[in-house]
Amino acid sequence: MIIDFSNNDAEYIRRSAFSLIAYVAAKDKNSIDDELIGYFPIILAHCNDTRNFVIKAINWSIRSIGKRNPSLNKKAIELCNKIISDSNIKSKWVASSALIELNYHKKTNKFKFDN
Repeated sequence: MIIDFSNNDAEYIRRSAFSLIAYVAAKDKNSIDDELIGYFPIILAHCNDTRNFVIKAINWSIRSIGKRNPSLNKKAIELCNKIISDSNIKSKWVASSALIELNYHKKTNKFKFDN
């Protein structure tokens, strides 16, 4: 469902894909790290979307994944750095905004689940 939603051009349907990723990362204790890392290509593919609600949901999904545990925090920071290397201003905002929160959680060691 998430993949189908992310490939839909309708703004709110695409946004819902990233909202679902954020929800799974934040609330589903049974999801494994590899499942969440598997969403990174979807995030990379759509981080250049210029629609405000979509980029906010992408930002939310990155932050939620990175706040889950130290291992995913490191992977989410790497994802942000990869996005920042892109030339699109919107995608740089997505990544730099997420990096602020991810680095805070890394520094304070406050994570939702320590797998």
